[in-house]
Amino acid sequence: MTNLNPTCFYYTSNGIDSNGSATPLEHLAIGQAMGVAAKARNITIEPNRTILNYAKLNDQFYAQVGIATGRKIDINPSEIWADWKSGGTVHEVVWVTQLALVPSSMFANQRQELPGEDAQLIVDYILTHK
Repeated sequence: MTNLNPTCFYYTSNGIDSNGSATPLEHLAIGQAMGVAAKARNITIEPNRTILNYAKLNDQFYAQVGIATGRKIDINPSEIWADWKSGGTVHEVVWVTQLALVPSSMFANQRQELPGEDAQLIVDYILTHK
């Protein structure tokens, strides 16, 4: 199932703030329940592309793996995640794993984006430990 350079979705937050914003794990869980993932910028994802959806909470990383259908959902992400601050694109995803705790060391090279080789290693880790 794996392909090189999965498309990554990274959810960040410092946890529930004074406005009641959701934690990154809640963002992952909502996306999984609704079969979607979102990015703040408009991108196109081809069908059958591997998706790595991940979040950091309290210095721990959680992730899930899915397959893109290639379909964009015509709604604003804030209609799914009430605390979503900007526009963006919602993508339909078939999730193949549940949330998994992933060793933080696997994210050591993350800057703005997770390098493709690291993303693939994380996907492989989740698939072998599900």
